[in-house]
Amino acid sequence: EVLADPEGPPRKPPPRPAGVCDPMDPEKGEFDESPAEVAKTPPSPAATAVVVFLVALISPVIAMVTPLFAPEGKSIDTKPLLLLAGVLGVYLVARLALALARCNQAKSHAAAFYAACSTLAVSAANVQEVLTISAGAEHEKQGVRHFRGELSRLLAFAARCFAHAARDEPVAHDQSLMTMEEVLAIRAPSRPTPTLFAVKGLTKLVAQQRDAGRLDQMLCMHMNAQLAQMVQAFQGLDALKKMPVPSAVSELAFWWVLALVVLLMPAALGAGAAYPSAAAVVSLVVSAFFLALHKVASHLEDLQGYFATDGGLSLMEASLAGNLAAFVPAQEASGANGAGML
Repeated sequence: EVLADPEGPPRKPPPRPAGVCDPMDPEKGEFDESPAEVAKTPPSPAATAVVVFLVALISPVIAMVTPLFAPEGKSIDTKPLLLLAGVLGVYLVARLALALARCNQAKSHAAAFYAACSTLAVSAANVQEVLTISAGAEHEKQGVRHFRGELSRLLAFAARCFAHAARDEPVAHDQSLMTMEEVLAIRAPSRPTPTLFAVKGLTKLVAQQRDAGRLDQMLCMHMNAQLAQMVQAFQGLDALKKMPVPSAVSELAFWWVLALVVLLMPAALGAGAAYPSAAAVVSLVVSAFFLALHKVASHLEDLQGYFATDGGLSLMEASLAGNLAAFVPAQEASGANGAGML
């Protein structure tokens, strides 16, 4: 790529900033969000378990070392600490229940979105030709085949965008799912939401079939209801992501677990204990349990991280792709690729 300069030799354009795609080169780059806005990949559950165990190892060390410095025959009253530990345990369990409820709500939105996609694919089988004689019959058949293939492509496009939106990942260009017009529209300065952009294309497609007389009123209302369900499911999941649990809830739990369970409780159990090794084992088990509760709740509260490590969305997208392949013949789907019905 060279910029022409009438007063001098050709010069190269300035370097493109990181994360900014060239709209004239659909083969490169991604869209939807720049890398600075994309959340980092969370650690795996195995890595989290290792971190929990390593932090919990602090408590048995404290329980073993405390008797060396405590006065002989003296012990610490553990009743206040046990009371605080009980309150902290109730707090962690309530936080975990709230995180599970939000996670289940997010998964229900995802399930509703993919169910609406499958329902639209099944409804496409009820679209019939309105002309069956003379020269218009073949044109009508081509129109129905084109509609089913375009519907399959846009449904797969919407499902792909929804999965990436749930993980806060950029959506890479895929020639089998997106036309050049769609890529340029999404990469425009206005940057529309890819999922809603795909649903908008589906809405236009249904309206075209209604105007062509291939959809009766009841079927058109049914398909529009499924499109509305897709929008509601996406907006519901997006709202859960953008309005997370306050960070103060997680910070309060972490510091109290660290101070009370990992540091103070082992010291109280180890001071004056007749069996320091037993106190160390108890401290390790209690600390690991409280830390695990905190980590699990933190993982579930981070919906982007949960969907990034959970394979449910990928399985649902693969199931939808299988349904689309079964409901739409291969020749119809291949004939619609790149048609640009938007």
